[in-house]
Amino acid sequence: MEVDECLAKFYVSPRKTDGSHYKKTSLLSIRAALDRHLKAPPNNKKFSICDNYMFSHANKTLNAYLKHLLSAGEIAGTVHKEPQV
Repeated sequence: MEVDECLAKFYVSPRKTDGSHYKKTSLLSIRAALDRHLKAPPNNKKFSICDNYMFSHANKTLNAYLKHLLSAGEIAGTVHKEPQV
């Protein structure tokens, strides 16, 4: 599917203005924002690009890209803060 391939290319292309990579949460937020945009009027799409099998290539590409960035040290892993009492 052409849209699936375009999304796969798009997911690996965003960079900050200084050329560095976005965090994992930011890239996942971009995907979620696109999904919300497609579902909202006037588009009113009934499918989700986040979990629909028709977009599995794009989602697998994003997940593999995030794993690659993490293993290469390009992005930091999730840092959990200590709970405040």
